Amino acid sequence: MNIQKRPVGAPRTLSPPPEDMIVFGEEMIEWIKSNKPLHIKEFYARYKGLSRNTWQGLIKLKEFVGYYELGLDLISTNYIDGTINPSISHRFIRHYFKEIKEEETEQKEEDHQYQKKLAEFIHTMRKEMTETVSEDVKAQFESLMNQITNMKRK
Repeated sequence: MNIQKRPVGAPRTLSPPPEDMIVFGEEMIEWIKSNKPLHIKEFYARYKGLSRNTWQGLIKLKEFVGYYELGLDLISTNYIDGTINPSISHRFIRHYFKEIKEEETEQKEEDHQYQKKLAEFIHTMRKEMTETVSEDVKAQFESLMNQITNMKRK
C-alpha cells in the first residue's frame, strides 16, 4: 500500500526579507508623492494588486510600519491643503488623523457622562422638590430645570 503524506494545518506564510520591505516602503512613498491618492488602498490594491489581508500583514512588519505611517501622513495633507474637495475630505479625516479620532471618541464619552450625571441630578432634584417644597418654589424650580434642559439641546 502506497500512502502519500499530505501537509496538515494551514499553509505556511513567510514575511518578505527586511531589505525588500524597505525597498517596498520607499517605492510606496514615491508613488504617493507622485500620484496623490485619495486612500492608501489605491497603492496596495490597484497599483500593487495586493489583497487587504496581505496588506494588513505587511503594515505590521517593523521594517515597513514607519513607511506606512509616513504614507498616511502624506495622504492626509491632501485633505487639509485643499487638494481633496472639502465636501468629501471630512469623511476621511478620522481615518488619517488617528489622534483626532481618539479625541472625538473621548469627547463623546465625556459628553455622555455629563448628560448622564445631569439627568440624574435633575431627577433627584425633582424628586426632592415634590416631597418638601411649596408650590411657588416648585414652579420656579421647574422653570429653571426647563432652561437647563433647553441649554443642553443646543
